[in-house]
Amino acid sequence: MKLKLSTLFVAAMLLLMTSCNKENEINNQTLVPIHVNTNGFNVTQEDFEPTRAATTADDYTNINAIILAFYQGNTEIKRITQLRADMPQGQSFGEFNLYLPIGKYTMVVVAYSTNENSPFTLTSLTEAAFTGLRVKDTFVATQTVDVTSGNPLALSATLNRIVSQLTVTSTDGKAPNADKLRMTLSGGSKAFNPSTGLATDNHGFDNAVTITKDAGQVTSSATMLFLSEDTQNIDVTIDVLDAQSNVITHKVITNVPFKRNKVTLLTGALYSSSTTVSPIQLNADWLPTVTITF
Repeated sequence: MKLKLSTLFVAAMLLLMTSCNKENEINNQTLVPIHVNTNGFNVTQEDFEPTRAATTADDYTNINAIILAFYQGNTEIKRITQLRADMPQGQSFGEFNLYLPIGKYTMVVVAYSTNENSPFTLTSLTEAAFTGLRVKDTFVATQTVDVTSGNPLALSATLNRIVSQLTVTSTDGKAPNADKLRMTLSGGSKAFNPSTGLATDNHGFDNAVTITKDAGQVTSSATMLFLSEDTQNIDVTIDVLDAQSNVITHKVITNVPFKRNKVTLLTGALYSSSTTVSPIQLNADWLPTVTITF
């Protein structure tokens, strides 16, 4: 009887060990090495950059952070964040190495500029935002990734800029008491959907930029935003503020056209106390910029 029980025990142990070995083999097969390269970083729009050639994330210094994330449905499976300033020696900014189980994923890559005044969060496959004072330059790529075997998989992603930019340039000299320029947008957002590159709301926001030029010099100030459509008309309010945030001059320009990956330029007298606004003039074509004189 004892011999029979011992035999059964040994058989059970052998069966358990075989099962564990098979499980390890399966797990090893499903952990597939993945290499993601963001070379082909697209900064080809002449409105933002004069070059028409794509460049790598490592070379394009306007971007200092990249998030790579993989999703199955709405569930985040893997996320890696790279900060240019914290890259280990010998590793290129914009290149990632990781492991994923066999399966189908949505890959999201968000490259952006950030600082302490413009923190960025990626909440989900459909929600990301700058949660601070202003929107910064942002590029996005999304694509489906199908990991079908245990062989190493090499992926590449070309990212496209999804922000629009407003630049306000004065034709008159800066007033001595002018401290900031506040640009208030009636539409657009600081938040966007990484899957579409479009804003997740259309509530607008304001952004006050410190004027760094000396009194008497012409000035240029800019703000970025995410649009709710590829092209969108937005009312823009421009307030010149003193050091105590009192309004020195106030101007409103209605139905200003914006387009993703384009610059809209507003040009006019900012520091004059006159409330008269000259007729708005704009180019019918989007190239190279949309220019409005106020």
